[in-house]
This record gives sequence, C-alpha cells and structure tokens, in this order.
Amino acid sequence: MDTYNEDVRYIPTDYLTEDRCVAIVSQSGMLLDGIPQPFKTPKVCKAAVSNNGMALNFVIPANQSVEICKAAMMQNGMAFKFVHPKFRTDEVCEAALSTSGIDILKTYVQSVWV
Repeated sequence: MDTYNEDVRYIPTDYLTEDRCVAIVSQSGMLLDGIPQPFKTPKVCKAAVSNNGMALNFVIPANQSVEICKAAMMQNGMAFKFVHPKFRTDEVCEAALSTSGIDILKTYVQSVWV
C-alpha cells in the first residue's frame, strides 16, 4: 500500500468532516482508501472517483450508485472492472466506452470470465 494512503489514516476522526474528506479526495481520489468507512458518503465517493476513476475500487458495492459509477467511467473507463454488476447499466457502459473504447471490452470480458 502506498504511504500517502496510510497517512490519511492518522488524521483524527474528530477532525474529519464530509467537507474535509471531499477536499482530501479531490486532490487525489486514491486517498479514498484511507478514509474511514463512515465518512465514505456519496458526496465523498463521487469526488474521489471524479478525480481518479480507479478509486471506485475503494467504494463498497453498498455505496455505489449509477451516478458514482458513471462519474468514475467518465474519468477512467478502465475502472469498469470495479463496477458492481447491478450498476452496469447502458448509461455506465456508454460512459466507459466513451473514455476507454475497445480496451473496456477487454476488461469486461476478463471481469466476467475470470
């Protein structure tokens, strides 16, 4: 694990607010990994994946939505492999294809058949 992710874990939870978490993940979406689960609100998750679509890996399926998955795809369609199957809608797939083209098909086939 990257050390910058572990650094977020040392921020006292008394200091964390939703707005502070948004500010943190807006700088680097992958910092979502170090944000405590209670602070991974839809607003924080969307800010993270809008910065780095691959941060969808740190959004548990219960917190995913079409809106969050689409935002991730618009930033990086290769994050499609982290989209929970129930959110693999036409809208999300089209967003992934628009940013990653044929590469997303390879990722999808691998995620389904592996």
